[in-house]
Amino acid sequence: MLTKEEIVHAIGLHVYWEHEFAQAINDGRYWVHPEIIECDIECALGHWLYGLSSVEQSSEHFKLVQALHATFHQEAARVMRLALAGEIAAAQTSLGVGLHNNLSTALLIAMREWMNTIESPCPAAGKVVPTHGIRTPLNPTDPKRSQPGANF
Repeated sequence: MLTKEEIVHAIGLHVYWEHEFAQAINDGRYWVHPEIIECDIECALGHWLYGLSSVEQSSEHFKLVQALHATFHQEAARVMRLALAGEIAAAQTSLGVGLHNNLSTALLIAMREWMNTIESPCPAAGKVVPTHGIRTPLNPTDPKRSQPGANF
């Protein structure tokens, strides 16, 4: 069964890939050929997506995320082709405010919406969390609250 934590991890995989991709474009380190970038199964998020169970892959959320992810990779390959052709400014524009950026944002939103449909039990639910005298939002009545240096 899919958990919220798995989707959070998958979001992190995408964010990391996106960061590395942008760095490659900005630094001129073209480490992956566009034909490989186009394959949405070649990245860690793609491995995770296509490794989900058939039940999870039949969900509408999966279908949307998978479609956005595939389109994102097609656009990323286009951006890499621009960079390889010497059109660095156009590639950087797509990363910052263009279609590539918009697809990445849409993918992250779809993953977040998928995550919000999953009910995961909270392991701390119903447990008393010791604060050891530390003022936290969960312990606003701590006597040290009014002491200097005890603020957040």
